[in-house]
Amino acid sequence: MPFLFTSVDDHSPAVADATLEPFPGFRVVPRLTARVEGEVDVAYEPELEITFDMASVKYRPTFVGIRAEDVNGTMLRTVRVTDYVKGAARAGIFLVLAAEDEQEPLSSLFDFDRGESIFGAEFAAYLSNGGPDEFAIAHVAFSYVFAQLAAEPPAKAVQRDVRLTPRTADNWIARARSAGLLEPKTTGRDQTGQLKAWHAVMSRFDGMSTDE
Repeated sequence: MPFLFTSVDDHSPAVADATLEPFPGFRVVPRLTARVEGEVDVAYEPELEITFDMASVKYRPTFVGIRAEDVNGTMLRTVRVTDYVKGAARAGIFLVLAAEDEQEPLSSLFDFDRGESIFGAEFAAYLSNGGPDEFAIAHVAFSYVFAQLAAEPPAKAVQRDVRLTPRTADNWIARARSAGLLEPKTTGRDQTGQLKAWHAVMSRFDGMSTDE
């Protein structure tokens, strides 16, 4: 398995570096660098710079390079830019709901390996079986926003994270949108509903009671 090292000015991303707030509560680092070691069947190390674009509300690659003993164009064409951007971006996304919150990237709490639900398979099944109640829609919105920020297709992320069929995911996403949970902060919409939804999602990690 390759190792992806993400940094900001030669240190690991920290909440103090996350100076942009594209969605209420969600803070991101404006610019990240990434270096990949140990990629399978390649004799080079990809390096990337990714920048957060407030217009599209997601990270995008702004530099791609490689280090090798003898660099050629074929190497550059085989760099898995999309995968690396998604992996690096996750390290630059934080959720800050209160001053006493844990100040670690969300990637430290949510698992992304092997295409599994970020909420865990068992909890994802609980959410999907319970129907589109307020608690489940909060998780749909969280999954959608988190994926959007990390340049991942958000509808597919919801399908994976809440274990929904494409049609059902589209319906539940529409409910989240109607509830105002998918509105970027720049729209000036009241943030109360979004922050309440994020509190519901994070309650499992904060030791708070849940409706589970």
